[in-house]
Amino acid sequence: MQLSLKEYFSQEFQDIKVSLHSLQELEKSVMFMSAKFDEMRQECETNKAALKQLTSENLGLKTTVSDLSTRLNLLEQYARQDNVEINGLPENSGENLISTVVQLGKVVSCNIQEQDIMSITRIKKLDLDSKRPRSVVVKLRNTRIRDEVLASVVKFNKSAEKDKKLNSSLLGYGGAKTPVFVSEHLSPMNKAIHAETRKVAREKGYKYVWVRDGRILVRKEDGARPKQIKNLQAIALL
Repeated sequence: MQLSLKEYFSQEFQDIKVSLHSLQELEKSVMFMSAKFDEMRQECETNKAALKQLTSENLGLKTTVSDLSTRLNLLEQYARQDNVEINGLPENSGENLISTVVQLGKVVSCNIQEQDIMSITRIKKLDLDSKRPRSVVVKLRNTRIRDEVLASVVKFNKSAEKDKKLNSSLLGYGGAKTPVFVSEHLSPMNKAIHAETRKVAREKGYKYVWVRDGRILVRKEDGARPKQIKNLQAIALL
């Protein structure tokens, strides 16, 4: 009996030793996994801090880019402050655009002399598939003359009958009579803002959209305060 008991307890002790060894291995595994988890958690916290820093820097860069774009647009518009853009003038080989602009001045009762025209040229189309003639950009002697030309065109068109507003026939062009438009020469960004503003303003029932000194302005109705649209994001607030 003693021998049997000895063998029994010996086997039990052996089993316990094996179980303890397994528990020790399990404890090592748990400690290893715990250490790895701590490493991953620390790495995650580090990455979160880095992501937060990058997000902040990215926001700062976006703000800087937006500010630089606004400044560049202001400079581009300032460089055009003495210019008018004429749309709708038919293109002819050997055309004399200076004489055409002088004639335009006579039609709208604005005294434009050849010496008032510092430069004049047709500009490249944005839409190469368009059948419309290229626009003409006229750089005048100063902003005062530019304003006189624009005001005279507006006054002429307001007083003229619908089919007798400024057109190619009045400027000596033969063939089909086409409307001629004279406006401020806008920078590429302001052109995009103006076009999108007109589109959204029509959709939202705004009565007036106009340009003054390179600024795009809107008015909902008569008597309402005008709003300046400085960028494409501002259009969404109309």
